[in-house]
Formats: sequence, structure tokens, C-alpha cells
Amino acid sequence: DVREWGTEAGFDQMTIAATAYSGASSPQGVTVQAGTSISWVTDGTVTGAGFTICVDPYVSCYPTPAPTQPTAAPTQLPTAAPTAAPTGVPTGGCFASGFFQVTSSTPSSSCYTTNDGTCFTDGVGNHGNNEACSISVLKTIPLDVR
Repeated sequence: DVREWGTEAGFDQMTIAATAYSGASSPQGVTVQAGTSISWVTDGTVTGAGFTICVDPYVSCYPTPAPTQPTAAPTQLPTAAPTAAPTGVPTGGCFASGFFQVTSSTPSSSCYTTNDGTCFTDGVGNHGNNEACSISVLKTIPLDVR
């Protein structure tokens, strides 16, 4: 979910798996594999809105594991009282955190993760000149530009 995308075409760019995105070209619909490095580089002149990219914390990771079969016969009576409400984060597929990690950033504040690692951004407002950062993808996920 690319919540903000505004870069100077050909000069400020994000590179994902050797494909560069800038200007009107954004990573809409791109699925990034765990271990992929994303880089962001700006030149020294015109600034734009920059970027904020997030994932839906309930998206399934690829591949989705097949359901498992029960290993024993079901019990006749419940073994524990049901909980009043769901607890914790969703199970199976992805967890609701830790999709991205900033591995380098120049200046140090030019890129960072937010929302417990479900988003990465160059910050609020226009990006700066001469920014450079690298982001590591920790889980395979699709990106969506709205």
C-alpha cells in the first residue's frame, strides 16, 4: 500500500530488485520477496513528496500453507472455556509486524520504519536533497499503490 508517492522522474528513484521507479512510475502491484533490498536515492536539486509504503498487516504471505489434518479424534466435551475475544496477532501467513528494516540511511533520518515495521518512509512532507537509504524486505509481500 503506497500511501505517498512523489518523485522527480529520472532523478529521485527507488530501486526494487534491479527495477527503478521514479516520477509517475511507482511499484504498483509489485510483489517483493523476503531478502530483497530496496534502495532510495535523490539528487541535489528538486524535491517532491517522497514516499510512504505500507503493507496490509493481514495480507497472507506467499505461499499459504495447506491446512493440516487433525491427528486425534475430537474430544466429547470442551476442554477449556472459550475466550471472550480474539487475542494476539493473526496466526498463519504473516504477522502484523516486521515486514521492513532500514539497513542504511544518509542522512540518518532520511528513511525509517513506522507502524511496527509495516511501513517505511522518507518522512512527512517533501523528501530532502542527496538522500540515500536501503531497506531490507523481511517477508514476501505485495505492494499496492493507491
